[in-house]
Amino acid sequence: MTHLAEADLARWHREHPEDDRARVVAHLAACDECRRALAAIVRAEAPATPARFASADFVDAGYRARARARSILHFRRFDARGFAVGLALAAGLVLAIAIPWSTREPAGPAPAVRPRGADVQPLSPAGAVRGDVVFDWASGVRASRYRVEVGAGNGTLFSTETARGPLPMPAAWGPKLQPGADYWWTVTALDQNGTAITSSPRQTFSTAGGRP
Repeated sequence: MTHLAEADLARWHREHPEDDRARVVAHLAACDECRRALAAIVRAEAPATPARFASADFVDAGYRARARARSILHFRRFDARGFAVGLALAAGLVLAIAIPWSTREPAGPAPAVRPRGADVQPLSPAGAVRGDVVFDWASGVRASRYRVEVGAGNGTLFSTETARGPLPMPAAWGPKLQPGADYWWTVTALDQNGTAITSSPRQTFSTAGGRP
C-alpha cells in the first residue's frame, strides 16, 4: 500500500480541502500507519494551554496594598488619638484582605480548555462499509473520555462512552442498522467532569448488510 506523505497529511489537517476529502478519508480508513501519523501531527500542532495565574500581577497588587497601609499610618504630628485611629484603620485593612482569602471556597478542578487549533477528526467508518464497523478518530485534545454517537437525519440513535479509540461497534447496535441506509457518527472529547471540550464533524457511513 502506498502511504500518504507526511506533508500531505499536515496540509489536510490544517486546511481540510473538500476536493481531496474523499481520497484522504478512504485511505485513512484502511491504513493504520497513516492514521497514527495524522494523530501525531494533530498532537504536535496543538499549542500548550496558557497559564491561569499571573505571578507578576499578584506581586504588584501586594506592593500597592502595602503602600496604602503606610499612607494610613503616616502622620505629620504624632498624638495618642491619631495613633489609635491609624491603628484601627490598619487593622481593618488587614481584615479586609485576610477574610476573603480565609473564607473563599476551595478551588475545584480547572475546567478543560480547548487549545486553539486542537480538534478531533473522525477517521473510520466512512462511506460503504463491509465487515466489522470500528469507530476510530485522531485527537489533538487531552480528554478523560470520548462520547461516540450514531444517528440518522437530525436524530441520535445510539450513544456510548469510551476511554480511548478505536471502538468496535457495540453488538446491540449492528442489528438495528438498515443495510444500505446512510448514517452519521461523531465523537466528542470530554473532561474529567463529563463536560464536552470539542466535537468532531459528522461523518457518514452505511453498512452492506449482515452483521456489521
